Amino acid sequence: MRPGFPPEPTQSLWMPDALAARGARLRWLTAQDLHWLRELYAGTREDEMAAVPWTPAQKRHFLDQQFDAQHRYYLQRYGNADFLAVCDLGDRPLGRLYLQRTTPAHLIVDVSLFPHARGQGLGTALIAAIPTSPLN
Repeated sequence: MRPGFPPEPTQSLWMPDALAARGARLRWLTAQDLHWLRELYAGTREDEMAAVPWTPAQKRHFLDQQFDAQHRYYLQRYGNADFLAVCDLGDRPLGRLYLQRTTPAHLIVDVSLFPHARGQGLGTALIAAIPTSPLN
């Protein structure tokens, strides 16, 4: 068992050509990724938190609690999903994709990208590449 994530699935890792064409790839998430996943989550809430009159430390504490709750929920509710890192070819994180492979259609549990990876078509390519039937 990988701490912080369900066991790695036995099927091969899905690697869409559209991602490779944009200099990105997928890999399984591990406990070592939790730090940057926490930063990614905080980045998705930046605009919302800008309006809150808290100190940076208070905001960070709140966001850490929210990330922990979301992470626990995803593991509990979607424990059989693929928890994937979207990385560049140098293995630097660009974002995450949580995909539950089900029939007759897959469920995108979560897709998030760091600000520097947004607006370049990466998310669109990733979502468009998800097959409508189970992956092999």
